[in-house]
Amino acid sequence: MSAREELLKENEESIRECEARIAALMLSLGRKGVENASSLSLSIGQRLLSECYDRIAERRKAEERLSSIRSASAEHEGRRESLAEKDRERGRLDERLATLESQLGAIIYERCTFSLLDKSRYERVYHDIEKDGKKNGGLLRNVGQRRRFARYARIAESDDSATGLDGSATRTLSEIREIKEELARLDGERKSLSTIIASKRHSYRAMSHGGIERAEKALAECVRRENEAMGGYGSQLYDKGALWIGDDTPSSMLSDLQSILNEKRLLDRLLSERARLGREAKADDLRALLESEEGKLRILRRERERIDGEIAEIEREAERLRGNIEKLQGLSERGGRGEADTLPAQGMDE
Repeated sequence: MSAREELLKENEESIRECEARIAALMLSLGRKGVENASSLSLSIGQRLLSECYDRIAERRKAEERLSSIRSASAEHEGRRESLAEKDRERGRLDERLATLESQLGAIIYERCTFSLLDKSRYERVYHDIEKDGKKNGGLLRNVGQRRRFARYARIAESDDSATGLDGSATRTLSEIREIKEELARLDGERKSLSTIIASKRHSYRAMSHGGIERAEKALAECVRRENEAMGGYGSQLYDKGALWIGDDTPSSMLSDLQSILNEKRLLDRLLSERARLGREAKADDLRALLESEEGKLRILRRERERIDGEIAEIEREAERLRGNIEKLQGLSERGGRGEADTLPAQGMDE
């Protein structure tokens, strides 16, 4: 890229940046004009001002719509996450309950082996002990029998007074009952959440299938249309400034006007510079084309000189041949046969 091309590229970038700043200032001026319309004596651009109000209303409606969809979606996702957390909590409590019931059942089994608990109440345990005694190995060493221990624990759980239990067994039973109360509470909350989620499933599906995305695009379009209207109104205010600028004009609007003037002066200079660079670039192109054409001319002239030399040589040879022909014709007319026989040969030698 040549230096001039680099300058043109920088100039174009500066022009785009300047135009973007002017557009932003026009938007700012238009928005401030709308905000201060009630306090300014603006008799111009009423149609554009009305359009700005309409676009603001559209944008706010789109914002409310998007906010509503996002809120509903967040609420639904919150419920789902809460339900999932309660499911995880229930799983942890179930696991802890199974461990405690197994431990309590093991204590009951052990105490029954020493006949420390009421046989009528723990009849099932005593029956299993009798059966286990006939087998090799005790039940306490058989991990696969945890469910049997849990059944023993539930016998104690159904006894409000926990007859015959004390110490660690009583503490374990107390924790089991607390966990079951917590599980009952969790189940109630899970059921309530599941009911709400199920009742709102259809509306959530409608939102999840591009509802938020469509609302975001609709809002973006409303913002674009609002900015377009504000920019148009700002441009009208700038063009007709003499009709409304006065002592009561807000300083912020005057500041925007001054900034637009400065940017437009800069834009004029940049456009003039672009035109100058364009002319110079065109002149450079024409010079390059001229040099190319002149080079072609030089080549053609040299070629013409060569051809002219060849033409002259051919003309001299043709003239010599015509002379010989004329001599031969002359001798033939005089009848000098013998002499005619020699002349052509002499002429050819010459």
